[in-house]
Amino acid sequence: MFKKLFAKKKIETTREVKVLEVDASELSSLTHGLDSIITREIDGILIRNFLSEDEIERLKLGFEKVEEKELTQYDDGMFLYPKAFSGVDPREITRDVDFQKTLVDSEKRWKLFPTRFGIDFHSKVTKVLSSLSQSRTVELSKGEEGQGIYTPQTFRHLEAGKGQFKTHCGVAFQDEFKPFYDRLSKFCTIRDQISYFVTVQKPIAGGEIILYGLNWSDASRLVNNNSTLIDNKGKEYNLHDESQLKYYKIAPNEGDLILFSEGELWHRVSAVVGNVSRLTLGGFMTRSKDDKSLKMWS
Repeated sequence: MFKKLFAKKKIETTREVKVLEVDASELSSLTHGLDSIITREIDGILIRNFLSEDEIERLKLGFEKVEEKELTQYDDGMFLYPKAFSGVDPREITRDVDFQKTLVDSEKRWKLFPTRFGIDFHSKVTKVLSSLSQSRTVELSKGEEGQGIYTPQTFRHLEAGKGQFKTHCGVAFQDEFKPFYDRLSKFCTIRDQISYFVTVQKPIAGGEIILYGLNWSDASRLVNNNSTLIDNKGKEYNLHDESQLKYYKIAPNEGDLILFSEGELWHRVSAVVGNVSRLTLGGFMTRSKDDKSLKMWS
């Protein structure tokens, strides 16, 4: 049976963050898990032991062989493979013909993943995600007339000693990366996206996912170098002061898969401490326009 975990802090300023934990062998108890995240009955699910030790080692070995020129630096201490958002700069307007070419290239690269990394990660994760929703299938996001795909998963490498991901949420990205999200919105409802990823390499310390008890709809102003949120009533929350708001901190083990409501829920990844980098593999998904499926991208 799964157990429900709640944020440990008993503070009355923000709402409780609700995350379910379940072992990969017990997923039959969560056939409506994804649906519960979409309706915001819960905020996330932590699936323990999603990958075996052997599968983890294959991914590590495969990533070690990725050449430096193949990596994309997203921020100080953060590197991605392959490029996020189908290999184009999501801030810039790209001609349709050029964007379509990146989708075709993405499909070619994606098809080589099982051979290059020794595991058909996409098939494995899609099977599990599909089992968590009885009303929707989980599918690739395809280009026009079914040509090419949006890369479904991306490695994120946070360098030992400095890699981190500042406070953010998916809805905020929709302004920053508007040209890309405009394309995605043609076949998806982009507001309620879900993040999914597996921890491939766990750092010695740091690198935790911190989910805050604040939604974009309640607090949309992020100031002071991403350290302070201001809610709709003007109240300020110092995100680095654990006494000011409720939160849920997750430190997944290697092989654990985490899903959470990335679109509305403010969150961050703490700085990686020590001499071991943090490596994850995953992407995003959100409801199709007809609400019959969940479309994936990274």
